[in-house]
This record gives sequence, C-alpha cells and structure tokens, in this order.
Amino acid sequence: MLASGFTHGYGRQDLSVRARQYVVLQWGGSIGTMLSGFGPKAVELNLINQEDLRNQEEAWRDWIKSDEGWFSLLNGEVVCRKG
Repeated sequence: MLASGFTHGYGRQDLSVRARQYVVLQWGGSIGTMLSGFGPKAVELNLINQEDLRNQEEAWRDWIKSDEGWFSLLNGEVVCRKG
C-alpha cells in the first residue's frame, strides 16, 4: 500500500457459513451455473475428463439439494487512503 502512495490502509476478512436450504440452493445454483461454463474448457485443456466432470456435476447437484448442505463464503477487502 505504501509503495503505491497510500498513507493509511487496512485489510479485513470475513467468513460466512450458511445452512438454510434456500440460501444453499441460491449460492450453490449460481456457482453450478458458473462451473457449467468452465467444464467444457477444463476438458479441452485436459484438466479433467468428461466422465469425471459429469460425476462432479452430479455430486454438486445432489449436494445443493441435500438437507445437510451448507455453504461457506470467504470474502475480504483492503481499504486505502491517500493523505
């Protein structure tokens, strides 16, 4: 921060854990949608094969529908000020 010309700054992080099923479905569904776009590219790059990808997608769908599902979200921020 100081090398960039800032004189004050701080960072913080937070961890949220959600276990209510509607929240798990919401977050799990949104990430599942994001991963569905990444999957074909991962196969193309030979990071995963098609069968393993299908197994992971199925496990993800089962997880978000489970009554025991939970979701954890780590986030952070850095706030800087000049002068």
